Amino acid sequence: MRAGAVLCALVLCAAPAGAQGGRAAQTAYERGMRLEQDGLLEQALEAYAEVLQHNPKSSAALRRRAGLLLRLGRLDEAGAELERVFALNRSDPEGWRLSGELRLARGDARGALEAFDRCLAMQYQTSAVERGRGEALARLGRNEEALEALGRAIRLRLDDPQPWLARGKLLASLGRYHDAIEDFDRALALNAKLADALYYRGHAQGQVARFDRAAADLSAALEAAPPGWPLRADALLFRGAALEVLGRREEALQDYTAALAERPDFVRALLVRADLLARLGRHEEALADRTRAVQMEPSNVAALVARGGSLHALGMHELGLKDRTRAIELEPQNPLGWHARGAALFLLGRFEEALADLETARKLAPADAEIASLAERARAEVASRRRAAEAETAAAAKQTAPPAEPAPQAPAANAAPPPEPQTAPPQPVSATPAPAPAASAKPAPAASAKPAAGAGPRRAAACHAEGRRLLQQEQFEAALDPLTCAVTLDPELALAWNARGYAYLRLGRIREALADFDRALALNPRYENARHNREAALRRLRQ
Repeated sequence: MRAGAVLCALVLCAAPAGAQGGRAAQTAYERGMRLEQDGLLEQALEAYAEVLQHNPKSSAALRRRAGLLLRLGRLDEAGAELERVFALNRSDPEGWRLSGELRLARGDARGALEAFDRCLAMQYQTSAVERGRGEALARLGRNEEALEALGRAIRLRLDDPQPWLARGKLLASLGRYHDAIEDFDRALALNAKLADALYYRGHAQGQVARFDRAAADLSAALEAAPPGWPLRADALLFRGAALEVLGRREEALQDYTAALAERPDFVRALLVRADLLARLGRHEEALADRTRAVQMEPSNVAALVARGGSLHALGMHELGLKDRTRAIELEPQNPLGWHARGAALFLLGRFEEALADLETARKLAPADAEIASLAERARAEVASRRRAAEAETAAAAKQTAPPAEPAPQAPAANAAPPPEPQTAPPQPVSATPAPAPAASAKPAPAASAKPAAGAGPRRAAACHAEGRRLLQQEQFEAALDPLTCAVTLDPELALAWNARGYAYLRLGRIREALADFDRALALNPRYENARHNREAALRRLRQ
């Protein structure tokens, strides 16, 4: 036990409850300190409560309880204990330090800074005070002052991992990830089981694309974390994101589900899990998650756009457009809704409406190359249809018989399905937890649609051509959507089934690849390329 702890214990012996009560209070206090060091916070709380039974005026026990309650996120209870501290001594400097920590936890950075400055005015400059000041200054955007305060905190207690951790978090938030990792390393050198340091280092590792290290750190954080650790759900979410980038999709899905079990109202986890389910082709489950997210946060534009993607993927186009229209109504200055609705209208062949939406999105996000590219494609389609209509009108005028009504025009052969805008950042890790990757499903044609004769196959050919282009660029994940569009529009197109199977094969999704190769061979038993690909998939499956 450190000298300060011994001194506190000696002070407890002077309690007015008599010598026997003083010894009992001292014993309980020492037990609480040991339990704290072992990470048994709830049991430590009980030990300090026992101290207060023997000596209700023990400021030391009240402060220890307030600090533990803060660590457990029980802010109101911590505040009540601090009120008891100040009732005994309004000038208690450690009480003011804890008051600063409480105000930080409640989001009152300015009030927290005032509390820490009050400690300094009382000549109480400790590492913990400077660390708290640094965190308050950082939240107020005074980053250089914050770094200076955290540097002082480190120098005051070179053996304390907390100031290293705090400075690492600030450096990460400033995008200085390598510097942040160095600070987290120093913190972990002092305490290898410090869950928060492992967690934040995992975030920083992800930001520099070290996803295997990110997953390892987050796993270690989850293992080291005490019961009631407030970052558990976030750690599960971000580990899942790292695993997904590493291609370990089933493990990622398990982590997202565990994060939701830990925190059922975790909307971001719902959206991230839904994105993965959509990429796995499990659109009904993705829709269920996105619907829950919208129910929890009806004004969440990203959730509405994502649910629209699921509805389109399941052929419920009007409902999908309704969700995206609602997103536009909520945030008309956000290009996401305009882009998403424009992309859906484009794939549905409603090019003039698509162009109007995409031009609006382009004005709101002029640097977005994807929006610009899709807008140009929509403009080309509109011009093509106008030329075709003018040609038909001219031809009809030369005929004596009344002209027949022209059939709806199919997209040009080179019109590939547009990519959907992303609805949530697909970052496996971010410096400040806020998780993760997202991709909206593209709308599939409605089953009840009755295009003009030949329109379906022509649009399927366009989708297939776009998928093949992406395969040639080795963009296998991106190729899945247009190839799925192709087989949906023309289920007899063996070329598209084989191409999608090849994309699945290169992504390691062997059983899905085999199913597509089997479908291609059922349509064309002499399709040697599909047969060769199927044999390659079987070899991979046996490995």
